[in-house]
Amino acid sequence: VRSMQSSTGIGDYREFTAEGEGCPSKVHQFSVPSTSEPLVIDVMNVQWDYSCIDYERRGFPNHPGYCPYANVWSTECYSFEIQFSTDTTKDLPGPRY
Repeated sequence: VRSMQSSTGIGDYREFTAEGEGCPSKVHQFSVPSTSEPLVIDVMNVQWDYSCIDYERRGFPNHPGYCPYANVWSTECYSFEIQFSTDTTKDLPGPRY
């Protein structure tokens, strides 16, 4: 989380790990910069298991560097869901395990 005018790399960072398909990561709290500018959430270094699955289909199970996860290929599009709440909104529901 950073102010809009701050350069990427400046802000409060957290690493999120999915708990399984259809399950959210654990809730994290961020320090919010004191600014009148809009806030930006940068999502970086997204990983997937597709590379590992692709290598397994080709006969190379547990390929080092790709299993269990590897960075999403720069040529691919992907989507994910992000939910957030603030001090003045409702809390997020608990994990769906």
